[in-house]
Amino acid sequence: MRKIKIIILIISLVFSLTSISYAPLIVDHSKHKPEECVPPKIKIVSPKNKEKVKETIQIKVIVEEPVKPLEDYEVEYYIDYKLVCKSWVTKEPFSWDTTKYENGLHTIVVNCCDREDHRGAYLIRVIVDNLGDEKEKPCPNCP
Repeated sequence: MRKIKIIILIISLVFSLTSISYAPLIVDHSKHKPEECVPPKIKIVSPKNKEKVKETIQIKVIVEEPVKPLEDYEVEYYIDYKLVCKSWVTKEPFSWDTTKYENGLHTIVVNCCDREDHRGAYLIRVIVDNLGDEKEKPCPNCP
């Protein structure tokens, strides 16, 4: 009986420790100025929404009206809601090789976060067209 109690105690302790490690980050917003307590306004400036793209393109972003130095903003790039890159705003634009994706409509999302965990996001949709201006070729079995 005593062994069972000890095992249950160990399991409870392990469970409580693992659940603590997954707790979300709590940011104390009282430690910075109220005028800095605003989410970043990030914008994708290239490509444009609904633009046709092909091959490798540069995804360029800006932070509009930044209240902090640009190096304080981290950007996450998502293609079709899958994280493909993390970078800082001041770094080079993200290069996206569209040839690794099917032709058609794709979603680009950028999330921006400053060092105090204020977050902003921007979403566009582009049309991948790696066939370009090629005319459709007739089928090989056509007479």
